[in-house]
Amino acid sequence: MYSLPDAETLLGGVLNRDSTDGQANLQMAARSLEQEEWDDAKSYHHMAIYGHWSEDAAANRIEARSELIEILVKQDAKKELTWQDESAWGSFPNSRLAQPRGRYFPSDPAREP
Repeated sequence: MYSLPDAETLLGGVLNRDSTDGQANLQMAARSLEQEEWDDAKSYHHMAIYGHWSEDAAANRIEARSELIEILVKQDAKKELTWQDESAWGSFPNSRLAQPRGRYFPSDPAREP
């Protein structure tokens, strides 16, 4: 009887051939989140942000960055979150989606407007 390989095995094969595949990295990030492997999820999100995409690269990178920011907010990772906030400006200067959306940490005076 034939058994289907699991998604992680298939995605791992794709990433072995091309570790910069944005879509495969974003899907591996989702799998890592399901398994609560936070560091792996963040790593895969970074690879998706800076990886290559066959189509609609800017929108996919914004999606990956937004998902990463959500993880960082949930983990209260102020230092990493500040870096993501600042680096978003250079990556997508004309996108209102990538611009800071107010203070992430209300008690943090560094985030004051």
